[in-house]
Amino acid sequence: APHAVAAGVSYASLAALPARQAWLHNHEGNRRACSVSLAVALGTAVPLVLSVRDTARTGLWQRLGLTVGHSWMFVTALRSNASL
Repeated sequence: APHAVAAGVSYASLAALPARQAWLHNHEGNRRACSVSLAVALGTAVPLVLSVRDTARTGLWQRLGLTVGHSWMFVTALRSNASL
């Protein structure tokens, strides 16, 4: 049970980061960046929810959701460093 709770919190935060960024981009009027960030948030959250519901393919869904979320973080970090 503690592992499941920690994983759930971690997965939720991984999906929340691009969702929050989408909200910020929307308020800045940057529709393209908002759409990309929202798509990433969904691309992270949906597979992770499916990993709980489709127990036959839990590992596949987890890896898909985590790859999307972590890839977004990596690209965001690269872009942040490029502007320094």
